[in-house]
Amino acid sequence: MPTIWARLRQEPLAVLAAVCWLIAAICLRYRLPYGVSHGDEAFYSAVPYSILLGNRPYIDELSITQNASMFLVPFFWLYLLINKTADGIILFNRYLYFGYALVCSALAFRFGRLVVGTAAAGCVAALVVTFSYANLLALSYNTCGAFGFFCGVMCSVTGLLRPRPGPLLLAGCLFLASAVFSYPGLVLVAPLYVLTLLAWLYWEMPRASLRSGLIGLGAGMAVGVALLLPLAVWIGQSGLQRLFAYTHGLGYGSTSALAKLNFFRLGFPPYWGSVIASLAAVFVALSVLCWLLPRWVWLLAPAFAIFFFYGYTGGIPIANNVVAPCLMALPALAPVCVALNRQWRYGRTLLALVWAPSSAARPNPARTLAARPVRIGSVGRSRCAAA
Repeated sequence: MPTIWARLRQEPLAVLAAVCWLIAAICLRYRLPYGVSHGDEAFYSAVPYSILLGNRPYIDELSITQNASMFLVPFFWLYLLINKTADGIILFNRYLYFGYALVCSALAFRFGRLVVGTAAAGCVAALVVTFSYANLLALSYNTCGAFGFFCGVMCSVTGLLRPRPGPLLLAGCLFLASAVFSYPGLVLVAPLYVLTLLAWLYWEMPRASLRSGLIGLGAGMAVGVALLLPLAVWIGQSGLQRLFAYTHGLGYGSTSALAKLNFFRLGFPPYWGSVIASLAAVFVALSVLCWLLPRWVWLLAPAFAIFFFYGYTGGIPIANNVVAPCLMALPALAPVCVALNRQWRYGRTLLALVWAPSSAARPNPARTLAARPVRIGSVGRSRCAAA
């Protein structure tokens, strides 16, 4: 059996990927104490803390965004028990976020190692651990929904690559249930994903794997219902009606974000032409380079890293308006990359079980504010990163 040093010498790129992951994790850890928001982020920690002070969920607080707070209450209770004070509890929430991000990163590595090897999987894990929505490094309805859906997809697709997918499909269902509970808009996507898993089990897996998978999916859905049904009974019909009325009054669930993309009436800002041009250029350029330079296309990674760095720091005049479309173009490239590499055995699996749910989850129902007539579902953005 080769020693660990011999294995490292055989896979130098895996060592480099591990170093990249370690640097990314250290950078996120160093970032945690800085830039706390006194708006949304304070609310994310205030709700579970208020429950510990005696507020009654779904009675004293009617916002549907409090669902994710239920996951934080046990951790906050333990923090107060040990610390005897609420000082530093927002930073504690950030450490919980850091821990969940590491779980997502580990699951991404576990899946990536099966389909692209250890070195590339390490790079994927490093990318995942750096995710943050609007630089709000805290567990909230946004991040719990995003992370839960991500872990659910990673567990499910990893399970389907094994002879006995049941245990991982069970874990995937529980993660998906937590995502839907935290971010109810995902109820439009999660059931469709479960149906996709069922179809994949029936058409693509041998009979022994089918039985294990059905048991895993059935057990996961049964556990999810068993956990959520008592909560719905406790809230009661009148409580649910008040909850939905309050949520609808805020604009959540009133219509889909796609229906609000009325380009003819919103008007275009002066830089919109450069934004569309950059989006098209990225799509076309990367497609051409994937075709012409299959062995050297990895050089695009440091080039894009430098471009994004200078864009966010203001080194490029229109970069702040160009960076977002560049990132939005990456998920659109997934089918192109698979089409140009049809001999890759996992291409169809990734498109059906990772890319498709990622893209479907992006335009979630969202609320409308007078100052922001267009607001794409926040949790969906990280789904594109998953693809």
